[in-house]
Amino acid sequence: MNLMFAATPVNKHPIRFPVAASYKLDGNRAACYSGRTWTRSSKEVPNTYARNHLSRWEGLDGEFILGSPTDELVFNRTDSAFRTGYGEPDFTYYAFDLVDQPDLTFVQRYAALKERAAYYNAEEVKAGRRARIVVLEQRIINSMEELLEFYQEALNAGYEGLILKRLDAKYKHGKATPLSQEQVKLKPHEDSEAQVEGFEEQKTNNNIPFLNEMGLQTRSTHAENMVLAGTLGKLLVRDIYTGVRFKLSCGKMSHADRLKVWQNREQYLRAIATYRFFPIGVLDKPRMNRFYRWRDLVDIDLTKAKFLLPK
Repeated sequence: MNLMFAATPVNKHPIRFPVAASYKLDGNRAACYSGRTWTRSSKEVPNTYARNHLSRWEGLDGEFILGSPTDELVFNRTDSAFRTGYGEPDFTYYAFDLVDQPDLTFVQRYAALKERAAYYNAEEVKAGRRARIVVLEQRIINSMEELLEFYQEALNAGYEGLILKRLDAKYKHGKATPLSQEQVKLKPHEDSEAQVEGFEEQKTNNNIPFLNEMGLQTRSTHAENMVLAGTLGKLLVRDIYTGVRFKLSCGKMSHADRLKVWQNREQYLRAIATYRFFPIGVLDKPRMNRFYRWRDLVDIDLTKAKFLLPK
């Protein structure tokens, strides 16, 4: 059983209004179908506590979130807790669809979802447990102007972007397409995964600063005054889906984490990194790429990772 994944919009297939729009979350995707839990890679939820909860909520499709959904580190915190079999993470489950009613329209599924979530929460309370299910709010958007306003609102609030669904769309088990638009994601960047093949040491620019023609302070890049800094500068990686090799910027990786990777290079060789890039104008290498987070192999669809090498 495959979950439904969002397509990225393209110019030749404009968004067809009206659509339902909701905040794009950055938690751990999981659903319950036929009494079994399913992650985005079709595996069982690793954490026993969360798996036991979700297995009682037949049909729900959503994401586990630990803490605030707009926290910058929400994925790292959630993923760390849910990758282990032990522990009882104090999660909230944000439900946004029903996976077991594929022939209903989204409007029909959403109405049924609210009823089912209310019932499941009531059953949890009856059993002396906390109600953990929150149905993600959907907003009906009728125009591009409304969409852009809501999109900016989402980014300002700290969300990744928006998820759009056609009101009459059925649940597609697999990835939606820009043409069919069962589910479309809007965000200011795209994500992919790459495997580490090497490391480049950071250099400190000790060239004397000067003012350029615009009156701004800058430095030359003469090699003789570029000093090795003894920490990670860039990761040499290969995209596991396309096979493209490139240098990956460290992004928001902290100085401590850069140093840790540099000092333990053998440990990180062939590790998998999720990276972000600007999708417009991509020719051969991802533009404005930056490291986002380390990715666990258990969350990778191995049937699509044609260039993944064993660690």
